[in-house]
Amino acid sequence: MQKINILPRIPANRNEKELLSNFGFILREIRFGIGYQSIDSFTKANGLSFSVYSRWESGENMNVLSIMRLCTIYKASPSDLMDLWYTYNDQKQKLLYKKKMKTLVERAQPMLLPINTCAI
Repeated sequence: MQKINILPRIPANRNEKELLSNFGFILREIRFGIGYQSIDSFTKANGLSFSVYSRWESGENMNVLSIMRLCTIYKASPSDLMDLWYTYNDQKQKLLYKKKMKTLVERAQPMLLPINTCAI
């Protein structure tokens, strides 16, 4: 039986741990881009567990449900996140990656609520 490469745009010399770590890096960049400097403030604002989300940013314990939850938060499709990941992992497309990241962050921006506000 022939093995089919389902990630044709990812260089063959990349290992699974590195690829997952890269996805975590992208999540961290998105979080910073939409204005959350800490995991704690991001998880509280979005109803996520701190420990679970911090593992996602480390490239651990990701599954389809995790990605779907993030898509809801970021107002993105799974395809948007995967395309960003593919682009990041292709060393020749770093400028395109930055452009796609900017687009995703701009789309997610309106979801932010003012932090540390109180009713008068």
